[in-house]
Amino acid sequence: MSEYLVLRLNDDQPNPASWVVADSSGRASLSESGSLAEAAQRAQQRPVIVLVPGHDVLLTKINLPVRGTARMQQAIPYALEDEIAENVNKMHFALGKRDSSGQLTVAYVRDKLLQDWLDKLDSVGLAVSHVVPDTVGIPAFDGVAIIIDGAQSLIRNAAGDVVVSETESLVAYVAAMGIDQQSEVPAELYVSEADASRYSQLLGELRIGVPDIRVHELRTDVLPVMAAATIQEPQPNLLQGRYARSSDRDKLWRPWRTAAILAGIFILTALGATSLEVMRLKNEMRTLNNEIGAIASEAMPGSRIVDPLLQLEQLAASLRGSGQGSDKDFLHMLDALSQALTVAGGSTLGRLDYRNGTMDLTLTAPDVDTLDKISREIEGKGLVAEIQSANQRDNAIQGRIRISGHQS
Repeated sequence: MSEYLVLRLNDDQPNPASWVVADSSGRASLSESGSLAEAAQRAQQRPVIVLVPGHDVLLTKINLPVRGTARMQQAIPYALEDEIAENVNKMHFALGKRDSSGQLTVAYVRDKLLQDWLDKLDSVGLAVSHVVPDTVGIPAFDGVAIIIDGAQSLIRNAAGDVVVSETESLVAYVAAMGIDQQSEVPAELYVSEADASRYSQLLGELRIGVPDIRVHELRTDVLPVMAAATIQEPQPNLLQGRYARSSDRDKLWRPWRTAAILAGIFILTALGATSLEVMRLKNEMRTLNNEIGAIASEAMPGSRIVDPLLQLEQLAASLRGSGQGSDKDFLHMLDALSQALTVAGGSTLGRLDYRNGTMDLTLTAPDVDTLDKISREIEGKGLVAEIQSANQRDNAIQGRIRISGHQS
């Protein structure tokens, strides 16, 4: 099972980072805190998911009719220009997912701030795979989900809107989102034992204002809960566009790339002859299909030819119904002819007539031997193939063959 280091950058705290080790199922270790260098030692070879302060990364949803990542990235700054107070040219935009109504989640952050974060992470050699706002760490819930994290709180409603508030103002923020006694919206709240004691009066007010609230008291801080939620859906990842990173797998692959290319060349060379033969057979099959299409067009003038073999089979069935022939014999002859032309090669089918169990055809072959080979191949299928004529035309032989259903 894959393991990740989920690292959170802390604002205005003695330790610049805190982190946990979590697996892909969401099970996390106890939180640790310290310097980024200490976090890098703890990461070892694990991919690193970084949570950055949610109040610095804003999330919004927009209706964006264009599709394709490149086109959407070009369109987003113009679509949000009226909503952003700062110059959009100084902002970085990251794409999230579309919701069920088609609205696209977009995260945006000041370009310089993101670059500063990445410079600090790169300076200690952390292999960062994702950078996401810490609001992504709010656990999924159908109602309102709240995390009390010291002096700040993270809130997300059922529509997916997120808010970062001062904890002292949490009750007012929840009420402003339309959650009260009358709304009957369920809520879940995550808080450490220390913060639960510190904000006991506030929790009492929340229980009154939101009767259907379930409080999860955690023995330690909330980072393990946030890490579990983030691993399940680490989006939107700020590492997009010019900030996109190659993975550790790419770094491990790079020293072996030359050897792999040479191995690939050897394999291609070994398979070259086979590939050329397959291409030749495909070309012959394409030519044969075209000839069958021409035969169908001639046999059914005025008809739209879509599937020549199927339409010829239907024609044979109609002939059988009128007592003029057998579709089984016709298809047997047609199959034998197509195989003979493929084996002999170099021949072009001309006219084909089928009446009363006998097929007459004209074709152009490179020489008499090829014409004779076609005849023998057809007879090898249990049919009678008689060469009626073989005339020299330019540098080829124009022949006429009659095929009947039984050998004498």
